[in-house]
Amino acid sequence: MFVWHLNQMGASIKYGITIGNNNTSAYSIHNVKSTIAPVTGFVEHGRCTAAALVGDTLDSISPTDTTVPAGKLGVVKEWIVPNNQLIGGIIEFTVTNTTSTAMSYRLRSVAASSTTANLRLNQNPVVISHTGDNNSIHPRGSWDFAAIASSVSYSAGSGWKYYNMSNGTSDNLMTKETSYDSANAAASNKGHYGTKYTLTVNLSNPTTAAKTINIYMGSRVKPYGGAVKWSGNNVTYKVPSLASPPDKEEGKTQYQEGVLIAEVKLAAGQSLTRTITAASAGGLSTPALIAFQTI
Repeated sequence: MFVWHLNQMGASIKYGITIGNNNTSAYSIHNVKSTIAPVTGFVEHGRCTAAALVGDTLDSISPTDTTVPAGKLGVVKEWIVPNNQLIGGIIEFTVTNTTSTAMSYRLRSVAASSTTANLRLNQNPVVISHTGDNNSIHPRGSWDFAAIASSVSYSAGSGWKYYNMSNGTSDNLMTKETSYDSANAAASNKGHYGTKYTLTVNLSNPTTAAKTINIYMGSRVKPYGGAVKWSGNNVTYKVPSLASPPDKEEGKTQYQEGVLIAEVKLAAGQSLTRTITAASAGGLSTPALIAFQTI
C-alpha cells in the first residue's frame, strides 16, 4: 500500500490500516515492512520512501495485530498523526489463511478524530475522494500488481534520443477502470506512486570505434523526484527535484535539469542489456524522461 494523507483536522488523529476478515477461519498478518511515518518534510520523506522501495530497504516492523479472527477486523498498523503533519509512505505485508479455504477480506485505510479510537469498529463505506488545487484528483485504487515494466533501445552514434517514463499512454496501467473497486477509485495512477518502474535498456554500438553512451534522467512535469538504480552498479540513488526548462524567475525555486544515471562504454560492435529501476517520490510530480547521448 502507498498512503499519503495530510491531517488538517485541527488536532491529532489516529490513522491505521485494517483488514476485515470475511471468512470462517482466522488470518495471520506477518512479514510487515514499512516506511510510513508522520512527517512534516513531505518531499524528503517521499524521496526516502522511493529509495527504500527501489533499494529494498523498507524497515521490518511488527504488526499491531498478528491474527484476525474469523468475521472480525484486525489492525495491520496504526499511528498517531499530529495536526498539520502528513502520514505517508509504503507498507508491505503478507496475509495468510490458517486453513485451505479461499480468502475473502477487505483492506481499509482508516482515520479517526480520536487518538484513542478503536479502528476495528470502523466498517464505513469509502469516503469521496479529495479534489485539490486546479481541480486535481489524487489517484486512488487497488490493483493486482505493484511493479510495471517497459523497454527501450539505443544505438551509439544516433545522437540524442528520449524515452518517456510514466507517459500516461502505453504505460498507464493503473487506471480507474482496472482497479478492483472501480466505483470507488479516483483518477488514474499515471505516475505510478508506490510502484517500481523497471526499464530494460538495450544498448548497441554498430560503429567501428569504441563509444560511450551517457544516460540521464530528467523531468517531464516539474518538479520530478524519487530514486533510481542502474543494474550496472546496483546502487540506489535519490533523485533531487528536477525541472526542465529551469525556472529562472527571481525569487522562485531553482531546479536542477537532470541527473546522470550511467556512463556506458561499448567496444566496436558490442551490445549489452541493463535495467533502470525507478520510483517516484510522494509530494512531487511523477512523469520522468530518460535521455540517451553518445559522446
